[in-house]
Amino acid sequence: MSFSVPGGFTGTDALLAFAVEQSGNLNELMQKEMDVSKLRGEMANDLADIKQHLELANRHPELPEGYKNVNEEMAAFIEKYKDVPELDAVVSTIVEIHKSSDAKWTAYEAADPKPAKFDGWANETIKGWLDRLTEDMDSSGTNDQLAMIYIKSLNERINNLAGTVSGIEDSRQRTLESIINKLS
Repeated sequence: MSFSVPGGFTGTDALLAFAVEQSGNLNELMQKEMDVSKLRGEMANDLADIKQHLELANRHPELPEGYKNVNEEMAAFIEKYKDVPELDAVVSTIVEIHKSSDAKWTAYEAADPKPAKFDGWANETIKGWLDRLTEDMDSSGTNDQLAMIYIKSLNERINNLAGTVSGIEDSRQRTLESIINKLS
């Protein structure tokens, strides 16, 4: 029985070509997972900042600039992570909070005359948001741990393929040496 792959390779050449192709595919998968994991870490830092700034803004309604800043911070967060499907759950929470924040801030900005202080959110609302953000951060941490396990698995598969390629090359070399020895 002969093994072949597209490109005209047969036998051990086909096995080597297959192993190299699979190794490349696994390397791409591993790189993608590592990129998402890095983004997830950045997202956790950005999320922690938003939590802190949201809480501070609500504690100091006499400084409406705090609300404006956290509102802009949420908009930047959404823009940065909106195209990363693995982070959709966290982004959707921020989108929901931002919509409420943006509506309230827009109403404040449009008020004429402006109130003496920005009327923040009810403490229960802030607590609910902060709790959801904490849950999202915890979930993201769990997802990151699972991603690390998956990356380790991909790395082991790549190493196994490298071992297979090395074994095939060693076998070829021994076969060639045996043939040469018999001819001599």
